[in-house]
Amino acid sequence: MLNPEDKQDVKVACTLLKDIWSLPAAPEGSRLGFASVREAVRTIGALFYHLVFPYLCVDLSLSEQLEHLSAAAHLNLILFRDSQKDALPTLLFTDIMIMIKNGYFCVAKAKVDDPTGNFWLILLGTDRLEELFGILRTMIGNDRNLDELQLAERITGTTEVANIFAMYPHWDR
Repeated sequence: MLNPEDKQDVKVACTLLKDIWSLPAAPEGSRLGFASVREAVRTIGALFYHLVFPYLCVDLSLSEQLEHLSAAAHLNLILFRDSQKDALPTLLFTDIMIMIKNGYFCVAKAKVDDPTGNFWLILLGTDRLEELFGILRTMIGNDRNLDELQLAERITGTTEVANIFAMYPHWDR
């Protein structure tokens, strides 16, 4: 399922994350080792779910998105506290917490600036080059060996797709 040489296969990564957070509990009567490993994977899957889902599901309200991020922060803290660096490296733990904190701060600042305005977490930190790269990777799949001409042609198509998504944001799901 995974191609270790392709570090940017976003669709496969999202599918893997969904499979991990959807993993059912170990069946009754399973060996103790299997059951404990399954529960550990389910716990990290819950962290993935609460961390990624607010950015994937555009139908959530802002308060629901913040609830998911809060749950992710709590799970992140528990995993780090209980396992130290065995479950999450210190830098990853810190990056996740800073990302969540920034989400809350940006919401608070936006609500102070315009209390009746709308706010979308998905738009935080999305720089246009990153967005174009994501669209490009989705369009080309695993064909990552490009020459300059192919890249120029594909980026032109990517820009057209980005413009279409800007005009019809509900199509970008």
